[in-house]
Amino acid sequence: MEFTIFLTTECNFECKYCYENCCIENYRYMSKEMIIAVIEHIFMTQNTGLYNINFFGGEPTLVFDIIRYAVDCVEKKYTSCGKIEFSINTNGSRIDSEMIDYFCRHDFSVKISLDGNKYYNNLNRKLKSREDVYEKILHHAVLLNQAGVKNSIRMTVTENTVAALFENFIFLYDCGFRNINIGLDFNCIFEDKDLDEFAKGLNDIADFIIQKWNMGDKILVNYFSGQFDKFVLDYGNHFNMCGGGITSLRYMPDGKVYPCNIVAGDERFCIGDVWRRISVDNVFELIKGHVDMDNNSKCLNCQLAFYCHYMKCGYMNCINTGYFNKPSEIACKTQKITYPIVNRVFEYVLNNKIEVLMPYIRYAMDNNFKLRKQVQLAIEGERKKKNVYINT
Repeated sequence: MEFTIFLTTECNFECKYCYENCCIENYRYMSKEMIIAVIEHIFMTQNTGLYNINFFGGEPTLVFDIIRYAVDCVEKKYTSCGKIEFSINTNGSRIDSEMIDYFCRHDFSVKISLDGNKYYNNLNRKLKSREDVYEKILHHAVLLNQAGVKNSIRMTVTENTVAALFENFIFLYDCGFRNINIGLDFNCIFEDKDLDEFAKGLNDIADFIIQKWNMGDKILVNYFSGQFDKFVLDYGNHFNMCGGGITSLRYMPDGKVYPCNIVAGDERFCIGDVWRRISVDNVFELIKGHVDMDNNSKCLNCQLAFYCHYMKCGYMNCINTGYFNKPSEIACKTQKITYPIVNRVFEYVLNNKIEVLMPYIRYAMDNNFKLRKQVQLAIEGERKKKNVYINT
């Protein structure tokens, strides 16, 4: 399971697109007593297996002492419960050599928010003090990468940066980053010309990563490698809500529990607290009454239903449209833009047996999951080739 802990609702940045509008005035920082309660709740919720514990905010490095305290508590008491992985989302402004060493020793995964080169990054991401710390953030992100810490970059795209999508992507690649997550900010207004720029930038990135994969580069981009499971596995056409509130929980500084980062701190979506077990019924009760039955046939009959991210991102749908099963217009448009680009990349890696795809296929076959017809035919074709070779 995935457990995200909002250590503080405070942040030293004021990014224009931040969706984490936490409204808890009396609990700005999680206390040591509360972090103990959260940890106990995590290991009460799940008795064994994989535990992914993610430190979030606000800016979690503002309370790095609490991170140390939490990790120490977990490692002293709960390592026998299963595999435990730690991760952190940060703006990178406070990372230093001591933190990098700590992340190395405790095998952290670190996600840093960085939107590209200095000009475009600083359009939307600013310190509250207005001090320019871009060079410092980039320097320490590069050091983190060089130290071998598992890392990824979160690059948010807005209407004032979308025209430079490819330029900013290449900048991050040239800095040495090989795991880049691109996210569109749906709170801003994208006009048709902006979406055209997005399509152009994504097509350019597609051509670039195909070239790099052919050279053995292991670059990962969420819009491509992060979508391959939908092309490999046959999920069928149905609304398949994510595991928010079931296989993943979010803990706020006051001990209240939410199903998703997007709604964390919004009392309408609270599903419990650390003083009681979280039941699946809490999530079902939340969804009930927020389903648009008239929209079901429209989405389920769409040719892209198997691919559409918003067939499972119910919490974002509910924030934008009021219904868990009704994506916003802009969400629908972007899926129609990205599908042919991602499909082009998928067909290339499938037909050319690029290694980046193989883990998805091996995982599906090892677990006897149903494969999409296109993948089945490709596998059968390879088997026939091998039989012909053996027989000759």
